[in-house]
Amino acid sequence: RAATADDPLLRVVPPLDQLLFSRGRFSQLFGFDYKFEAYTPADQRRFYFAKPLVFGSEVVGLVDAKLDRSGKKAVWQIVGLDLLQPVAPDALRQGLHRLARLAGADHIRVTARVPRAVKSALNGRIAEG
Repeated sequence: RAATADDPLLRVVPPLDQLLFSRGRFSQLFGFDYKFEAYTPADQRRFYFAKPLVFGSEVVGLVDAKLDRSGKKAVWQIVGLDLLQPVAPDALRQGLHRLARLAGADHIRVTARVPRAVKSALNGRIAEG
């Protein structure tokens, strides 16, 4: 579905999605130059597997997360979060919890350095939905 300016959902675009396969097209659509850094040496990258956050018709940030199944609960750990524009905490929570739920997580834990309000909005049990 095409993104529109009044779309109420925050969408997370996986790095290997067709939308990002053509970096030039993504840049034309959203005015954002995305770089897949997984193959960049660790000391030269910001994120390992960052995913763009699209809200309406704009890229509003990047999130880097991984699923941790080592404990009794599956935790989607947000290790990197860069918000390029303000995003309502409810929209951010809904979008990231939706992706974490699809990944099979029960909880989200934010370990990235982010404002306390963002961390509070995201941490905890995955919202039903």
